[in-house]
Amino acid sequence: SLVYDSIDMAHDAWDWTANLGAPAALVAGAVLVTLSETREDYAPKKTDKPWIRIAKLMCRFLLASSFALEVISIFVSTV
Repeated sequence: SLVYDSIDMAHDAWDWTANLGAPAALVAGAVLVTLSETREDYAPKKTDKPWIRIAKLMCRFLLASSFALEVISIFVSTV
């Protein structure tokens, strides 16, 4: 029936999103550890070539944005 199909689809969708929180939390934790371990190595220095400074800044930006997106994923999947 139509009602059963809708309820079943809603339950399947909830099941799918409910299982996203734990892996997202693990990835967010891994990103935080990586950010803290590479803080000094990825800090741009005046002696670095310009393209190396840009690469270091991009790595830090990508790590920080991946952390933010993982945290958003956790909140979205638990709401």
